[in-house]
Amino acid sequence: MQPHYVYLANTTGVKVGITRARQLPGRWLDQGAVQALPVFRVPSRYQAGVREVALKQYVTDRTDWRRML
Repeated sequence: MQPHYVYLANTTGVKVGITRARQLPGRWLDQGAVQALPVFRVPSRYQAGVREVALKQYVTDRTDWRRML
């Protein structure tokens, strides 16, 4: 039961992701994001996952690692 963020990151395109609150902005940098925007702050990992699944209908949750090379 730790606070989590649901975010949009621009890596090889826009993607949705989740991370613990204390991991920002390091998580974005690890993924190679040039831009990122926190969308929701929620009290648990489960609630973040529910929101991520809802956003995946519109935005991918994958990074094309081959384009990052």
